[in-house]
This record gives sequence, structure tokens and C-alpha cells, in this order.
Amino acid sequence: MLFVTFFPHLIAGPILHNRDIMPQFADHRTYRLSLENLSVGLSIFVIGLVKKAVCADPLSGIVTAGYAHTGGIGALTAWHLAFCYSLQLYFDFSGYSDMAIGLARTMNVRFPQNFNSPYKAQNVIEYWQRWHMTLTKFLTSYLYTPIAMATMRWRIAHRMGVNRAAQQTLGGFTAMLAAPMLITMALAGVWHGSGLTFLIFGLLHGGYLCVNHAIRVFYPGRRSPRLSAAVLRCLATYLSVLVASVFFRAPTVASALDVLTGMAGLHGIQTFPAFGLLHNAFLLVLAGVVWLLPNTQQIMHRYHPVLEDVQAPHPRLLAFGSDLRSALAVGVAAAVGLLALGGTTEFLYFQF
Repeated sequence: MLFVTFFPHLIAGPILHNRDIMPQFADHRTYRLSLENLSVGLSIFVIGLVKKAVCADPLSGIVTAGYAHTGGIGALTAWHLAFCYSLQLYFDFSGYSDMAIGLARTMNVRFPQNFNSPYKAQNVIEYWQRWHMTLTKFLTSYLYTPIAMATMRWRIAHRMGVNRAAQQTLGGFTAMLAAPMLITMALAGVWHGSGLTFLIFGLLHGGYLCVNHAIRVFYPGRRSPRLSAAVLRCLATYLSVLVASVFFRAPTVASALDVLTGMAGLHGIQTFPAFGLLHNAFLLVLAGVVWLLPNTQQIMHRYHPVLEDVQAPHPRLLAFGSDLRSALAVGVAAAVGLLALGGTTEFLYFQF
């Protein structure tokens, strides 16, 4: 009953497994007050609060109004709308995950990591290893792996290969990798909602993953270590995710196609939305946070904030410690987050 009703994860995760949490509930130290865990947990919670109330919510009105009127949308407006939603979703859900992890930590319980800077991923496989990580593990364990194993058993029973050489044939790749991946991601899309837009979202990501796996299987090789190549891979991955996110947010397939055709310039360029210099500077700051700064777990790495080992950023930037500087930073962030709560909306993932 405690595992099921443990409130920090109830709205939208992280998705918990009993093998991770039950040993912590069985540990007598979990039921003793720890000032360090209370401090670390509240600090993580504050970071999540700032992400939600200060970073995500100001974009809510723009995204809602934009997707309510998508007919004939111009290129600049369409790109602005898609970019705003990608940032809103990122900060809303990562902020929620931080708040859940922080609340649990105040009660001496460590949750699994759920976000690891997903927009820094250099391919879609890596993206799903960084985005909603507990959902990815669930899908892998309970959908993809059973389907793939059933396919392999069928192939073995019919004297067909299941090794790497077999995967490098069109039939083997389709049966052992592509088909299970497409089925899994289609179901993942429908899990978010029953509309056709969610099915298309899942199939798009399934297609992206199949392409990534095909490159690994048929064209194995070492990726270029150059920074320019890494930036291009990151940009290509983000643009792929951005296209799928349009279907994820749009109320209908027609409105999603309106936004995508607008992004392609088929409705003209139009002038850039007149949100002002302050709004554009705000988006630039958010982009810098997403792509340039360490994430919450890296900032708190010395306190082992999640179940997995978290690699410290290099160079060690914004590292949290038990000093006056960190205390003041968290205090200011808490004040800003609380002052911004007036117009706070519900978490985006609450509807799922």
C-alpha cells in the first residue's frame, strides 16, 4: 500500500519499480529525520518549481493561443510556436520530475532519474534514453523485449538466424528490430491519448528509431568526434523531435499539418510574431539553459540525487554544496518560484 500510494510520483511518475523502492522502505534509516536529505530534497524541489513556474508557464498562453488558430500560419510564426511548445514541454515535465524526486528525497527515498538533458541527444535512440527515462525502461521491459524475444523464438523454431548477420538482412532487420520498435512506439503514442495525433506521434518516433538502428546495423562506424559534427547531430535530432511534438500538441491532425506546412514555408514567411525584445531574450535564455547548462542531477551530483550514478559536468558548473553561496542561490530561487505561482497552470503530463 505504501509503494502504491507514495504521493510524490502519483501525478505523472517517475514510473517506479518495486525492486528499486521496496528495499528503501525496508531500511529502518528511511524513517529517521535526515537534515541533509531534507536540504537536498528541498533544493531539488525548488529547482523544479522554478522550471515549472518561471520557465514553462509563461509560454502556456502563447502555445494555447497559437494552436487554437493554425490556419494559414506563416513560417516564422509556425517555427516560433513549435519552438515555444518544445521549451514549455521540456521545462514543465523536467520540472515536475525534479519536484517529485525532491519531495521523495525529503523523506529519505531516492527515485530513479527521469530526465537527463534530452535535447542534448545526438540521435533519437539517445533521446529516448534521456527523455522520460522511466517510461522508456517500462516500454523496453514490458513491450519491446517480449515482442522481440517472441519474434526470435519464432525464427529459431523455423530455422532462421537471429545473429548479427541475420539482422543485416532486410527480413531479419524488419522482423527483429523494426517491427517490434514500430509496435512499441505506436502503443506508446496511444498510451498518451486515444487521438490519431498521438498514434502519428508514436509512429514518427518509431520510424526515427528504425532509421537510427538501420544506420547502426547496416553502416556501423565511428561517429566523428568533432564539435561541429556533434552540433549537427544534436540539431538534426532536435528538429526530428520538434516535428513529432507538433502532432503531440495539436488538437487535430489537420491543425498539426497546418503548423508543419507553415514551418515548410507553404503559407508564406510573414513577419515575426510581435512579442517584443523581452520575450525573445527570454526564449534565448531558456535555450541557453537547455543546451549549455548542466541539469539538476549534475548540479546536485555530490549528494547522489537519484538511484543511478550521475556524471558530474565538465567543467563543474553550478555545483551545489553545503555553503552560503548555495544556500543563498536556493533561497532566491525559492522566492522567485513562489512569487511566480499566481498564474501557474496544471502540469502538462497530468492529462496523460
